[in-house]
Amino acid sequence: MRRLIKYIEFVNEKIGLLCGWIILVMTLTVTFDVIMRYFFSRPTDWSLELNMYLLVGASFLSGGYCLLHEGHVRVDVLYQAFPIRVRALVDVITSAFFFLFVIVIIWKGSSMAYESFVHSKHSSQAMGWPLYPSQMVIPLGGILIGIQGLAKLLENIVILVTGNAQKQNL
Repeated sequence: MRRLIKYIEFVNEKIGLLCGWIILVMTLTVTFDVIMRYFFSRPTDWSLELNMYLLVGASFLSGGYCLLHEGHVRVDVLYQAFPIRVRALVDVITSAFFFLFVIVIIWKGSSMAYESFVHSKHSSQAMGWPLYPSQMVIPLGGILIGIQGLAKLLENIVILVTGNAQKQNL
């Protein structure tokens, strides 16, 4: 089980690094577009559309990374005061809602991407790029956050059983 959790964490760590590079590319293309627009009066046609695609990627792919580093919003007023086993129990119980959300993201995202692919849907922006590549990122992001949620669930089950939160005991 420890090996599975470490592998999931490794994958999401690398995807988080990829998202950082995506944000860098977005920053560079926006900067380029601003320079072209204001200094040369020649705005690009592709920059806005490319950045919309990249934003979808960065947003959805980074969910697992964010969960790995406990970056998602949580109300901790009472939670932090609980003993470690009670926190693990709360996390196990609330994981049902989490996995329901993940299933909907994967299901609806896959359906949307499939429809775009089958019907050859393209964006209405200047470049008219196909929609399915960016839409396929949505279920992929759902899978990444889902497997990270599975790793977190396994860690919480170990905490419930052993009462120990140290990752090396998994």
